[in-house]
Amino acid sequence: MRIAVIGAGAIGRTLSGRLAGSGHDVTVGVRSPGSAARDELDARVEVATVEEAIAAAEAVIVAIPGAQIPAFAGEHGARVAGKVVIDTTNDLAGGHAGSLNHVDAWQAAAPQASVARAFCSYGWESFAEPVFAGAPATLFWCGPDGAAGEIVEDIVTAVGLEPLRIGDLSAAATLDGVARLWFQLAFTQGMGRHTALRLLRGGG
Repeated sequence: MRIAVIGAGAIGRTLSGRLAGSGHDVTVGVRSPGSAARDELDARVEVATVEEAIAAAEAVIVAIPGAQIPAFAGEHGARVAGKVVIDTTNDLAGGHAGSLNHVDAWQAAAPQASVARAFCSYGWESFAEPVFAGAPATLFWCGPDGAAGEIVEDIVTAVGLEPLRIGDLSAAATLDGVARLWFQLAFTQGMGRHTALRLLRGGG
């Protein structure tokens, strides 16, 4: 699968490297491709403009600052039509207590895309090293089911995490709560950024 990762920050670098390592064709889209961007990325990853990366991809992972999502969706909504879009961002402009997502912006600007929210409840460290005590962390996500949902779960699995869909985009606020729990554990409780959750199921 050809995957575009938009953004070359810690999340974008980590996810692109993990996905390229699992055999996917990955292009990182940045505003100014060049040697500086290339030097920070996995050698197996291609670098292109945002527009070029989106055009060639079946799935688009957006890993930019969360406050930029409304403008990004407005600019590129038509380009992502028919594609699976995974929004990894949290907008902390209003603090941890407010809404962390911009689902409304995606729905308004990209109604033809299959949008999911994933990779937004842990730090990048848990994507770089997703196995804890011999088992992968559970990655909670929300978004489409069916074929589009299978693509999301394939991507999560390729990173090394156990995907668990908690509902469609109406569950975005619940996923925000998982992120807030992570902030509490990692920072307020002092557990550190390489902290994640795993769902345990009983029999029957």
